[in-house]
Amino acid sequence: MNLKNFITRLHSQDFYVNDKTDFRELGSLVSLMDIGLDDGRSVDVDLTQELVAREFDFEVQDICDTLDDIVKNMHGPQGISFLRA
Repeated sequence: MNLKNFITRLHSQDFYVNDKTDFRELGSLVSLMDIGLDDGRSVDVDLTQELVAREFDFEVQDICDTLDDIVKNMHGPQGISFLRA
């Protein structure tokens, strides 16, 4: 698994939240992302190597920050009802 692919996908237009966002579709995309990411680890990632572990931590933090931005942009009646569902 390559976390950079997930990061690139999160920065795509599909995850951009605005007044025309279909929150059910966005929720589905986030759910699929959650399934795909699982715990973010790959058998090919050796976290005992300091440099590899730092890069992994950086990528995970980038994903978390991006998801946090998406949630912060979910406002208004439509977004609130999505978050309650």
